[in-house]
Amino acid sequence: MRQWFIGTNDYWFTATIYLEETPWYLVIFNDLVMQICGFLGRLSIPLPKKWREYYGDLGDVFHLFVCDPVSQYVWKKTEVKRISLPYFFLKERFPEEFEHSDWDEEPPPERFINKKLAAALDKSFNRAYNKVLEHENLIFKERRRT
Repeated sequence: MRQWFIGTNDYWFTATIYLEETPWYLVIFNDLVMQICGFLGRLSIPLPKKWREYYGDLGDVFHLFVCDPVSQYVWKKTEVKRISLPYFFLKERFPEEFEHSDWDEEPPPERFINKKLAAALDKSFNRAYNKVLEHENLIFKERRRT
């Protein structure tokens, strides 16, 4: 199963596209275990008194000894591919993936410096990207002629 998403950092103005690939049977198995874990957590079945102090209830024990190890195993089998691209380049192409984050306090002054640097990087990247596109279009046109 493939899943992709974009991770952003609004302080450093960086963005990365992530592609996660996991075998479908592990995704189904992990979902099943997570459903059981959530169900047992809502039941709140108590354990014997001497274990309750360390482990809580049956849902906590299931999470500790079954749910978490299964999730860790699935994560080990998940292949993640990353492509880092300029922040504003991705924001222009995938605006719905970028959430506007409100800062609780006044943003630090270095954040504005980071934004200017990211904008300069984006400008340089776009120039190079457009040259590559022009070159590909020329090659495509030449191939169509022959």
